[in-house]
Amino acid sequence: MEKVRVLKEDIGCLVLKENKQLPLLGVQETINQMVKKGLKEEVDALVVEVFYTSAIPFNVIRISEFAKMCEMIGKYGVGYKPPSYQDIKRNS
Repeated sequence: MEKVRVLKEDIGCLVLKENKQLPLLGVQETINQMVKKGLKEEVDALVVEVFYTSAIPFNVIRISEFAKMCEMIGKYGVGYKPPSYQDIKRNS
């Protein structure tokens, strides 16, 4: 069997000296990606639970303000406390 020298590694394939491309069998996830994947599934489940238990219309998830809210909560990070009932009532 002839040894083949890898000239460069491209995303999703190997480029060989004969200018042939072989697909990679898989890309190993980093620990951070694995943890985030599990956390995303947990967060998604909680979002769904809030929508169901509060009878929030599903189309709310499509509005830009919902996406902005999620982004800002993510930027704030650990320890974010949502506004109280009274805070929301005063600001409406």
